[in-house]
Amino acid sequence: MSARDAAKIPKRIESIKFGLMDPNEIRKMSAVEIKTADTYKDDGHAYKQGLMDP
Repeated sequence: MSARDAAKIPKRIESIKFGLMDPNEIRKMSAVEIKTADTYKDDGHAYKQGLMDP
């Protein structure tokens, strides 16, 4: 990182905002449809819509 890039990094956090999510929003984010019972491919990556899909 150059000195010019370092000058762009904020030195102090001005504010942080916390909030609560609606229970329905949490439910929507926490549920996913599983379409395959397989976990990982041979290359070690998770199957999309599988048990370990991030």
